[in-house]
Amino acid sequence: MKFENFALSWFMGAGKTKVWKWLAEKLWGDFNDSDTYISDNWLTNGIAIGDFITTNWIDIFRKIETQAIQEILWVNPKVLALWWWAITIAQNVQMLREAHYGIIYLECNFDTLAERILKAEREWKNNRKPFNESDFRKLYESRQKIYKGTANFIIQNNIWTAQDAVNLILEAIK
Repeated sequence: MKFENFALSWFMGAGKTKVWKWLAEKLWGDFNDSDTYISDNWLTNGIAIGDFITTNWIDIFRKIETQAIQEILWVNPKVLALWWWAITIAQNVQMLREAHYGIIYLECNFDTLAERILKAEREWKNNRKPFNESDFRKLYESRQKIYKGTANFIIQNNIWTAQDAVNLILEAIK
């Protein structure tokens, strides 16, 4: 099946932020990012998504996210970048399929992701819960089957630059 529009799924640290903008540019289309959309349209007082989630509001956030994806699909962007667990919710996958979006999974190995997250954590210097490698490994391993099972395209993004990842995606989807 040939797709006109694409949703980018990923595990945190896989490079989504750079990749989705460049991919949309190469496909000559617009883009939308579910976490930016949620921050701009649903969260108030400048609260960050991560802070919202860490205040034990995960179930509420997942409902907000599903509603946000539904709203974004009405706009029909060429590229939709998803929050890292959006693809684990069956209703979200169903909406993407019904809207004929090809789902691209940016896959990274655990060590690469852990390294990127630790680097980002040092740069953020915020008050979030510190990175726990053991918890992260469990989460990573539990999600792999879901990410791979929902993807129409799997792109390895361990050592590539964001531009290389975009080129690999473009090659895979043509």
